[in-house]
Amino acid sequence: MKHTKGPWILESLAGHRFSILKEGVGGGNTMIATLSTSDGNARLIASAPEILEALESLLARVNQLESNSKSACLLQVDQALAVIAK
Repeated sequence: MKHTKGPWILESLAGHRFSILKEGVGGGNTMIATLSTSDGNARLIASAPEILEALESLLARVNQLESNSKSACLLQVDQALAVIAK
Protein backbone atom coordinates (compact mmCIF):
# COMPACT_ATOMS: atom_id res chain seq x y z
CA MET A 1 0.00 0.00 0.00
CA LYS A 2 1.41 3.36 -0.97
CA HIS A 3 0.61 6.50 0.96
CA THR A 4 2.42 9.52 2.31
CA LYS A 5 4.03 8.53 5.59
CA GLY A 6 2.85 10.36 8.70
CA PRO A 7 2.51 12.16 10.85
CA TRP A 8 0.23 14.51 8.98
CA ILE A 9 -0.64 18.02 10.09
CA LEU A 10 -4.17 19.39 9.89
CA GLU A 11 -4.50 23.05 8.98
CA SER A 12 -7.88 24.75 9.24
CA LEU A 13 -8.79 27.09 6.40
CA ALA A 14 -11.86 29.33 5.97
CA GLY A 15 -15.24 27.67 6.44
CA HIS A 16 -15.17 23.89 6.56
CA ARG A 17 -12.01 23.61 4.45
CA PHE A 18 -8.85 21.94 5.64
CA SER A 19 -5.39 21.22 4.33
CA ILE A 20 -3.55 18.02 5.20
CA LEU A 21 0.21 18.63 5.32
CA LYS A 22 3.28 16.45 5.71
CA GLU A 23 5.92 18.06 7.89
CA GLY A 24 9.08 18.47 5.90
CA VAL A 25 12.71 18.42 6.91
CA GLY A 26 13.90 21.90 7.79
CA GLY A 27 10.41 23.18 8.57
CA GLY A 28 8.91 23.21 5.07
CA ASN A 29 5.56 21.43 4.84
CA THR A 30 4.20 19.62 1.78
CA MET A 31 0.49 19.79 1.05
CA ILE A 32 -1.05 16.35 0.67
CA ALA A 33 -4.69 17.36 0.18
CA THR A 34 -7.24 20.10 0.60
CA LEU A 35 -10.76 19.07 1.49
CA SER A 36 -14.15 20.36 2.53
CA THR A 37 -15.59 18.40 5.44
CA SER A 38 -16.49 18.59 9.10
CA ASP A 39 -13.83 19.15 11.74
CA GLY A 40 -14.22 15.58 13.04
CA ASN A 41 -13.78 14.03 9.60
CA ALA A 42 -10.74 16.19 8.92
CA ARG A 43 -9.12 15.12 12.21
CA LEU A 44 -9.85 11.47 11.40
CA ILE A 45 -8.29 11.78 7.94
CA ALA A 46 -5.23 13.55 9.34
CA SER A 47 -4.72 10.75 11.88
CA ALA A 48 -4.90 7.99 9.23
CA PRO A 49 -1.14 7.23 9.19
CA GLU A 50 -1.06 6.79 12.97
CA ILE A 51 -4.21 4.64 12.88
CA LEU A 52 -2.67 2.42 10.20
CA GLU A 53 0.57 2.10 12.16
CA ALA A 54 -1.30 1.14 15.34
CA LEU A 55 -3.43 -1.41 13.50
CA GLU A 56 -0.40 -3.00 11.82
CA SER A 57 1.38 -3.16 15.20
CA LEU A 58 -1.66 -4.80 16.78
CA LEU A 59 -1.86 -7.38 13.98
CA ALA A 60 1.83 -8.18 14.41
CA ARG A 61 1.23 -8.77 18.12
CA VAL A 62 -1.79 -11.01 17.44
CA ASN A 63 0.35 -13.07 15.06
CA GLN A 64 2.73 -13.76 17.97
CA LEU A 65 -0.03 -15.29 20.11
CA GLU A 66 -0.38 -19.01 20.57
CA SER A 67 -2.87 -20.58 18.18
CA ASN A 68 -5.68 -21.06 20.74
CA SER A 69 -5.52 -17.37 21.74
CA LYS A 70 -5.16 -16.27 18.12
CA SER A 71 -8.22 -18.23 16.98
CA ALA A 72 -10.40 -16.27 19.42
CA CYS A 73 -9.84 -13.08 17.41
CA LEU A 74 -9.57 -14.31 13.81
CA LEU A 75 -12.73 -12.48 12.70
CA GLN A 76 -11.32 -9.17 13.97
CA VAL A 77 -7.97 -9.91 12.32
CA ASP A 78 -9.72 -10.54 9.00
CA GLN A 79 -11.67 -7.29 9.38
CA ALA A 80 -8.49 -5.35 10.15
CA LEU A 81 -6.70 -6.82 7.15
CA ALA A 82 -9.64 -5.92 4.93
CA VAL A 83 -9.57 -2.31 6.15
CA ILE A 84 -5.81 -2.04 5.54
CA ALA A 85 -6.25 -3.45 2.03
CA LYS A 86 -8.69 -0.67 1.02
